[in-house]
Amino acid sequence: MISLYVSIMLAVLGASFFLYLMTKTPLGTTLYTRHIPQTSIIYDRTGEHILYEVHGEENRKILSHDEIPDSVRIATVATEDDSFYSHHGIDIMGIFRALKVNIEQKGIHQGGSTITQQLARNVFLNRDRTIKRKILEAVYAIKIERKYTKDEILDAYLNEVPYGSNAYGIEAAAETYFGKSAKELTLDESALLASMTKATSYYSPYGNHTKELVSRQKWVLARTASLGFEDTEKVDLALKENTFEKIVPFQ
Repeated sequence: MISLYVSIMLAVLGASFFLYLMTKTPLGTTLYTRHIPQTSIIYDRTGEHILYEVHGEENRKILSHDEIPDSVRIATVATEDDSFYSHHGIDIMGIFRALKVNIEQKGIHQGGSTITQQLARNVFLNRDRTIKRKILEAVYAIKIERKYTKDEILDAYLNEVPYGSNAYGIEAAAETYFGKSAKELTLDESALLASMTKATSYYSPYGNHTKELVSRQKWVLARTASLGFEDTEKVDLALKENTFEKIVPFQ
């Protein structure tokens, strides 16, 4: 009886704190007018040929909505947040699943974050694994969903998310690992890149866990079919591809 009372009180206090943050936490900046580090491209005097590219710690090239292929969107949503198009920023059931794991393991071990929450974390917050940060992440996610369309949110995420090897955003990832533009990515290539965002160092195609990366890629591809996001025949063909043969050498 006492434990039930304590649980109810904690839930009430948590909800009150959440509502307080909702009223006191402005977005402060926008997804499309803020400064985003990008790679500088140096052309020859004709303006037609690239001489070299210059970037800091973040190699990034921003793409418009039409420049991001459906295969990338499908693989990313299937991997990161299969309820993306139906939730309003947070996945309540996902949060409860993560909360159960965290309570059982006495710490923050599972996030339960939606794509919108991940975007909020990358844009507005740090990566501290604290309860307060998780609450703020949810607050920002709800505010983002109220202001932007799903396409705008997914576009911003795909231009923001790190893929390892200093590649930030899907365009830099496509160029880094496959030597091509994102708009040229095939389904199997898109699935491989989507597989990497969970842990970019561990799942790097240049690292020591390539078998695990291939296994995760196959899981992503199968998931796109089981969720009804992609045609089964296309997925079967993609599963037969040796994607690693297309990876460019490490530079």
